[in-house]
Amino acid sequence: MFIRAIYLGLCLLAIVVLPLRAPAAVIEQLIAVINGEPYTLTNLSTFAKTRLATTFPTGSLQQINAADREVLEQFITDKLVEAEVREAGIRITDDDVDRYIEQVKRNNRLSDEDFKTAISREGLNLASYKISVKTEMEKAEILDRQVKRKVSITDEDVERYYKLNAKNYRANERARLRHILLALSEKAPADQVIAVSAKAKELSKRIAAGEDFAAVAREYSEGAGRADGGDIGWVNKGTLIAGLEEVAFEKLSPGQVSEPFRTSMGLHIVKLAARESGTVLPLSTVAAKIKQELLTKAMEERRDKWLKTDLRRKHRVDVKLAGVTFKPEESKEETVNALMAR
Repeated sequence: MFIRAIYLGLCLLAIVVLPLRAPAAVIEQLIAVINGEPYTLTNLSTFAKTRLATTFPTGSLQQINAADREVLEQFITDKLVEAEVREAGIRITDDDVDRYIEQVKRNNRLSDEDFKTAISREGLNLASYKISVKTEMEKAEILDRQVKRKVSITDEDVERYYKLNAKNYRANERARLRHILLALSEKAPADQVIAVSAKAKELSKRIAAGEDFAAVAREYSEGAGRADGGDIGWVNKGTLIAGLEEVAFEKLSPGQVSEPFRTSMGLHIVKLAARESGTVLPLSTVAAKIKQELLTKAMEERRDKWLKTDLRRKHRVDVKLAGVTFKPEESKEETVNALMAR
């Protein structure tokens, strides 16, 4: 009886197991195993479509391009961040999500119906949107803990950087101009061009002979500042039209008057009254700007190091695509020193 029981048991086992061992078509392609959890092509394709608004190739994946590698890398990184969220015990409550949604509505001036319509265009209903928001808020919290709270730029950092890079913080170079404009369309007929050019040459000769520029401008100019003798005041470098910019900041010295030249506005005669090179701004006026620049750069470096170095060293990732690896990248957090050297 004992032998018969064993025989019957083996027969039953065969009934259950043998169909599973029969040849079958591959239903799903394994892409990666992350911390022992398998992820398939479907998982990756869904991520690409819903999170990145792109597609991931199907069929043979013996070779993928750089853009597809980037999608895969983002997918794996996303899963590692989710693992960190779980490990840290981060919990975003329903009330947190509701407050976020209400803020979105206020910022965009949306009614409840408008809001539902907006998310439906993205293929979401309110329930699925809340799940998505909760997930993203949890990831934002872990990034805040690992990045933002670990970066600090002191006043001493700012002062040290300023002392080595003060030349980069100058006031705009500017010039004070007097200006005579004889209006002339770019499509003006040849006879009109000849007539206006002749008039400009005549005025230029009168000024060169000693006639007061301001008096000539008041009488003949058709441009800005005519009533003030052609004085258009101080203008910053980079704000003038082509042609006028070069004359004001490159070709004339203070006190000099240009020969007549043409731009899209017409014919010009310019007198450079004065020019100032950009003076170095005091630390007090640029400290806030410098601090924000250093903080932004430091946070970028810290974020990259955590995502591409620390996370990858901590977790196990096995990519199942030929020739594709996912390994830690060497990165450094040297913001202040790097910026100073630059």
